[in-house]
Amino acid sequence: MLAACGDTEEQADIDYTAVTDAEIDALVEAGDFRQVVTILEAQDKADIADAHDYLVLAQVYNDVLDGVAAEVALEKAREAGAEDALVTLPLARALMAQREMDRAWAVLEDGEIPAVDRFDALLLRADIARDREGVDAARGYFEQAITEQPDHFGGYLGLATLAFSQGDLQEARRLADLAGEKAPDDPGVLHVRGAIARYQGQHEAAVDLLKKAVAARNGFLLAHLELAGTYIDMRNFDDAQRQLDAVYAISPGNAMAQYHSALILAMTGKPGEAEALLLRTGDLTRLYPPAARTYGHVAYQLGKYSTASMYLERFLKSQPEDRLTRLALAESNSQRGRAREALGVLQPLLEREEGDLEAVLMAAAAHGALGEVAKVRDRLREARDLAAKRGPEGEALMKGLTRRLALARFFAGDQEGAAAELQEYYLQNQDDVESMAVLANLWLGQGNYGAAEDLALKIRERVPGSAQAPNILGSIKYRQRDYDAALKYFDAALKANGEYQSALKNRALVFIALSRYDEAERDLAPLSAEAPSDGQLHAMLGRVYLQKGDPQKAMAELRQAEEILPASAIVAADMSLALARQGYYSSAINKAAKAQNLAEGTDPGLVNYLADLIAGWQETVKAQAEADAEREAERRTKLEEERKKREAAKQKLIDESKAGDEATPEAAPDTTPDTDGTGDGTEPKAR
Repeated sequence: MLAACGDTEEQADIDYTAVTDAEIDALVEAGDFRQVVTILEAQDKADIADAHDYLVLAQVYNDVLDGVAAEVALEKAREAGAEDALVTLPLARALMAQREMDRAWAVLEDGEIPAVDRFDALLLRADIARDREGVDAARGYFEQAITEQPDHFGGYLGLATLAFSQGDLQEARRLADLAGEKAPDDPGVLHVRGAIARYQGQHEAAVDLLKKAVAARNGFLLAHLELAGTYIDMRNFDDAQRQLDAVYAISPGNAMAQYHSALILAMTGKPGEAEALLLRTGDLTRLYPPAARTYGHVAYQLGKYSTASMYLERFLKSQPEDRLTRLALAESNSQRGRAREALGVLQPLLEREEGDLEAVLMAAAAHGALGEVAKVRDRLREARDLAAKRGPEGEALMKGLTRRLALARFFAGDQEGAAAELQEYYLQNQDDVESMAVLANLWLGQGNYGAAEDLALKIRERVPGSAQAPNILGSIKYRQRDYDAALKYFDAALKANGEYQSALKNRALVFIALSRYDEAERDLAPLSAEAPSDGQLHAMLGRVYLQKGDPQKAMAELRQAEEILPASAIVAADMSLALARQGYYSSAINKAAKAQNLAEGTDPGLVNYLADLIAGWQETVKAQAEADAEREAERRTKLEEERKKREAAKQKLIDESKAGDEATPEAAPDTTPDTDGTGDGTEPKAR
């Protein structure tokens, strides 16, 4: 802020040390924050600032939401002798601006609060409680405020902001109007009413209210920012920029202003610049849902689908009705291999009675990725009906349906029909790069490498930075077993788009072919968590772990692959290997037999390979059974021998006991004194 103030000749002639408290207060009231800061910092350097000066400085920093600077100023105020009662509320506000809610709460709990400030403290408690305990706790404090001062607008305005944050614009409007009846000219009330009008689509009313809020309080940053946002909604970027300039003049590094500037950049086709600016806003994209939305859409435009998904999902939790965000999130999930999640995101749009063409087309693609051919066809028929109702726009969309219909035929196993249909479409629409890529992949599947390469080169010519072209060329070289060339192409594709899953998987295939399993794992392992519904990916990673000698990890991946691709003979075969390598030969044989049935008629080589494995495992099982039987016989023999030994030992003890009894004399000499007078040497008889 100080750097933005600068030193003009006029300012150099001012004796800042002579400015009185009354003059400083007047500058604050006028909203001339830059001048206030310049004067007070000069007095601080001259060592003549007093407690009042530091309290004013803290107030200014709180007004521009610079909590750190406000806290520092308050510490200086205390050192200068400010009473604790004057520090409590501004310190709580400063801590709240820093998102240190627990400390802010403790300050209000432990600090001294003058009677005149207790109502404001109650409102502040409500704001802090919202973050610490939730909306219901905050509502309780605002309702308590209304009970204590029913004629004050603060409680109603607080409840209005809560309703607004929950997306209940009608209730927010009702409560804000109640606050307006009690304080029609309060800048805070005007700001909230303007914000509500903006989100209700009443842009002209919003502009009128927000202009009044700005006029009522000079330097009211929140009103300037809301007004800038309203102008952006109206695509009036010049007026929006003027409002942002007013914010930057007071707070040069203001994160909210940077967010709005990024939004303008994104809307004017500059996503890269927008992203760079958004990255400078710190926690704003986490704390402010609209900023999360902007960042999500910017990342989506840049093809950074993992980042986009995280931020778009965060925004949808607060605003689930945002259609564009829902579509962008669904497409981001699809691009990351999460087709099932994409369908879940699309569901609210698919359930609309009026139908949503874009959502239906995305759903068709997602079903296709999951191999659900019947559902693909159903969605495409639905899309054709919706497109027919859209007039000229619908006719244009109908052309795009051809590609998707061809994909449906492809997933149904009709590769030749799909290729013919796409080739005819391509001849009429040679600028459709996506269709060219799909057709190239179909040619690849049929072994027509020349035609696929020709299309890939045309894609590269039309879109020089495209990742699709080198990915297709790499796939051709892989099939031709030119692995070095394939790696170069896949590296180029990933340089163009580091999150391109197809290129990552294809490069991993080359690494597997070259027995470079560690590198294959590095490409595949991060994708496994991101794409739980990609059966091919799990199957590839399972094979990598098998080759690395970790059958347990392999089994974990292959189980997921089998759930997604239950008809895959390769997956079943690899599972049989993983089981066998853990010593579960009987289960391995059963799984290999399943793989044989799946491969019957389509892959005789695999069937024969599995037959050899099964024969070997059966011999192993037989040998194990014989060994087990031999060990069992030995065990039983030993048990019998031990039983006989125990019986013999027992009998010996019995015999020895009997022999001892027989060796005892009938009238052994007795040395016991004769006490009964019989003198016969026997024990005394019982009397």
